[in-house]
Amino acid sequence: MSKSWSMIDTNMGARTIEEIIQCSNKRANDPLKYNCVEEPVFRSVPIYKVIPDTLHLCLRISDQLVGHIISYLRKMDNIGKCSVTKKKLLTSKHIHRFENFIHDVVGIYDWKFYVSKDGKLEYRSFRGPEHRKLLENIDLDILIPSHPKLLELKKLCRDFPLLMSEMDKHLSEVQVVHLQTSAKKWVDLYYQANCSTDITPYMHVLAFHLPEAMKLHGNVSHFCQQSLEKVNDLVTKWYHRSTNFGRNAMGQIMAKQYRLHLLADRCTRKKKLVNSV
Repeated sequence: MSKSWSMIDTNMGARTIEEIIQCSNKRANDPLKYNCVEEPVFRSVPIYKVIPDTLHLCLRISDQLVGHIISYLRKMDNIGKCSVTKKKLLTSKHIHRFENFIHDVVGIYDWKFYVSKDGKLEYRSFRGPEHRKLLENIDLDILIPSHPKLLELKKLCRDFPLLMSEMDKHLSEVQVVHLQTSAKKWVDLYYQANCSTDITPYMHVLAFHLPEAMKLHGNVSHFCQQSLEKVNDLVTKWYHRSTNFGRNAMGQIMAKQYRLHLLADRCTRKKKLVNSV
């Protein structure tokens, strides 16, 4: 966090579209030196018009926090990354305490740990509202009282929802600077808490590029992809719950969306005439 990074200022590490393309082409020969995995999809879109999606930023950083807590719970229950048995899962009291917390406090009754076919402990990822409720209500004094960095973890879980709530506001330039300072302190604390040896790209974006985008474009929550994610969830459910998979899936989905749109406007379906025999 000692350096300053920018998306548009070349003096602060920014690359042009052309430089990104060149680096992605050189990565095949020297992957350790060049970290541009792919070329930009839309080369005509300038870098300063690229806006981070706050929804996925929130989800992925929250995943890191929750993942670290679960890793410590597994350590206390002596559960390895592989070769987990169902019997071992049933006798893991710390894992079950976390599962009960999710059910009783957070109110997610369909969430649970399970053992995959290859013997790994698995669980489904939390969604946006679930993450916020989890972090706001989590009691680490009960779940991981022996963690050596308990105070730091409690502050991380408490401060992250507050940081994200600031992203939804119309902030002045002075307030954005204050937000960036708070974000950098949060990322520094994450590193000091030994949650990871390296910060993730999303944390880098939180500390540097998201405040920069707010200075350029104002309230970046206007560009959030949450509504699109909701549509994706609905479409997935519609498809997997349907019974006629033989038809074109995209056609089915578009037809259903159109029917729902008409019904929302209080339209009624015409009755079909049935010929009497």
